[in-house]
Amino acid sequence: MPKSSPSGLRIAVLLTFETQVLDMAGIDLFGMLSKEYMENLPGQLSALGLDVQIYYIGKDGSEALPDASKEQPDVKADPPNPATIPVEVTNSTTASTPVLRQVQAEQTNNNLRGLTAQAYIKAEYSVTSPSVQPGQLDIVMIPGPEPGQQQSKQTLDFVRQHAKYGTTILVVCTGCYVAAQAGILDGRKASAPRALLPQLRKEFSLVKWDDQRRFVKDSSTVSGQSEGELWTSGGICNGLEMIAAFIKEKIPGPMSEAICAMADVGDKGEYYNSSVGVDNAWWLGQILRALFLGKRSPQLKRRED
Repeated sequence: MPKSSPSGLRIAVLLTFETQVLDMAGIDLFGMLSKEYMENLPGQLSALGLDVQIYYIGKDGSEALPDASKEQPDVKADPPNPATIPVEVTNSTTASTPVLRQVQAEQTNNNLRGLTAQAYIKAEYSVTSPSVQPGQLDIVMIPGPEPGQQQSKQTLDFVRQHAKYGTTILVVCTGCYVAAQAGILDGRKASAPRALLPQLRKEFSLVKWDDQRRFVKDSSTVSGQSEGELWTSGGICNGLEMIAAFIKEKIPGPMSEAICAMADVGDKGEYYNSSVGVDNAWWLGQILRALFLGKRSPQLKRRED
């Protein structure tokens, strides 16, 4: 890694259903390795940047271009400006109403993939796009969707094909459901959100779930067949720690150290500081506190002039 060239890095981010914003945060660490970002750093650090290309996949193939062979993935066009799309405005609506703005967005931005916190990201690629097929990527990153969502056959085939080819796969939080449904975790060690592990152990019993580590690297050979490295992480921001460790291992030196220092990540360590039992007790305490508070909703204090 990287396969493309010593100075290049190609990454696909697989977005399925609504994705957690914080699960995706780790992709920015890769973005910070780029020439465009590094050139702003002092001294010789500015010359260490990589050619980084990130592909956001938001379609499972059923919405692929009619003739995918004619796709030109490196030439991107911004979606039309909603302000230029004619929309009928009646007496009961104005151009500034939230409802109308949402209608405009739905009409014009069919490449947008929904994230949590009412955010969207432009995801212009499909799992069938030529740019993201096995052999074209160094990394496939799978941030977490809502737990338990059943992925499409096209999405699961995409994940399996990359695992079989040897593409490095980075799984964040509930992205473990996508990887587990694809079968690429079977017989391998994996981390996942601790609270979900009892359910995951029942549903995906062939996986060697590890509840002691924030993230797990597995490069083992399964069923006599060598597959690519598989990195999995526990809940949400553990994905940042995993990617920081990944970058430091694969691209050792001042650049990776500088990036992780600027982002202030990579210091938590691989192992949790508390046991599963302590974590469960903490959660029980929060549930009891919420029960005691009853239906009273917390309110933000606002300054009154």
